[in-house]
Amino acid sequence: MRRTAGLVALLVCAGCQSLDPTPAYREAARNLKFRLERVEPRLDFAFPLERSRLRLRLHLGIENASTLRLVARTLGGTLTLRVAEQTYAIGEVGFPAGLDLAPSQRSEAVAEIAFDYGALKTAWGPLSEVLQHHQAAVWHLEGEAKLEVLGFPITVPLR
Repeated sequence: MRRTAGLVALLVCAGCQSLDPTPAYREAARNLKFRLERVEPRLDFAFPLERSRLRLRLHLGIENASTLRLVARTLGGTLTLRVAEQTYAIGEVGFPAGLDLAPSQRSEAVAEIAFDYGALKTAWGPLSEVLQHHQAAVWHLEGEAKLEVLGFPITVPLR
């Protein structure tokens, strides 16, 4: 009798784990692919120079290769610019919340941000070279994506 009760309890517990979808959603979240696909910069010069602004429109591609639908509650991080082996911090970027990540599809998040000269003083020279003289540079975004799965938060790196 005890063996039967133990066997039933073991089967019930094993069945409960297989019914729990959370591990599959966590795995799907970890396998999301993020790519900063395009940066559309616009430099607005003004005099005095302190009134100048850099406006950026960022396009972040997100590929959900899984068969599960996910929802990104927050996406964001630190934007940097690499020019001639030197990296410059540009600022913090946040993308709109509530982005639906459909299964087996690619989604795009777009953010528009602006920085004034004071916030970009150290990077202003290289930025203007890149924007005005088309010097080669690499934009990089590193941060995190916070997803909600069945009411539970999951955080994954955004690189």
